[in-house]
Amino acid sequence: MTVKKLIKKNVFLYKLWFNLYRKNRGVKISFFNPSTSLYVDGYPRSGNTFLVHLIRNIFPNISMVHHFHAI
Repeated sequence: MTVKKLIKKNVFLYKLWFNLYRKNRGVKISFFNPSTSLYVDGYPRSGNTFLVHLIRNIFPNISMVHHFHAI
């Protein structure tokens, strides 16, 4: 098993990776919280960013989480 697969399958390791690496890459990605209304995700390179921008244009005040590609 690769390290990447191990991290994506383990909730604790994924949260650790998210907070140390993913959150600080310049892309504002929030983690789930009590006010989250929608979760949008799919396979990488399948139009996730397009869908996120479309949803934000239609529902500008929605609280959503996107682009985890795991767990």
